[in-house]
Amino acid sequence: IVIANQCRFTNLDWIVDGHGLEQDLKIGKVELINDFVAQGYGMLTLADDEVIHLNDATPKPGYPKACIGAGTGLGQCFLVPGAEGEYKAYPSEGSHSEFAPRGAGNDELQIELLKYLKIKFSGWNRISMERIVSGTGICNIYEFLAYKNPKDVNPEVHKAHLLKMKDAGIIAQAKDQCVLCKKTLQIFAGCYGSACGNMALTVQ
Repeated sequence: IVIANQCRFTNLDWIVDGHGLEQDLKIGKVELINDFVAQGYGMLTLADDEVIHLNDATPKPGYPKACIGAGTGLGQCFLVPGAEGEYKAYPSEGSHSEFAPRGAGNDELQIELLKYLKIKFSGWNRISMERIVSGTGICNIYEFLAYKNPKDVNPEVHKAHLLKMKDAGIIAQAKDQCVLCKKTLQIFAGCYGSACGNMALTVQ
């Protein structure tokens, strides 16, 4: 989070100061911005051949835009047009919104996943969407499925997953040889879609 042109890293005991960088680097102005605010502005520069359309909907000019992306966490920002049509991007901490599991018929897997994560994270009553829709989230989903279905665990994939410090890339690469990895990505994609849909409804 950037406040007063300063940013304190979440996972490091570092503080980056924009005004300090101006002085140290002899630069006239340094303005720190949220990483996904930068993604939002970058999104505005995309050419048509750099965009993949997931449905037949036609974007409406002059309407708000949303930007979301899963990585280390689940980054989000929204962009609002100004009086002259130029867009301004704003950061969002929507990734910390509460995970709402979906059930379809007798399939309560997401509900079971939520219960598992509450136990894993020391009995927290609240599990954020970022715990599922992120690189770490892929690992959380896989570990839940491995716990629930130990007979389906692929020993080689599981060992590689542990040796690589629980790397989501191992799970993604093994989707065609490991039934749990494939199911992991299906759950991840479904929850990712829910997060995108919720954001689209929020930013209109």
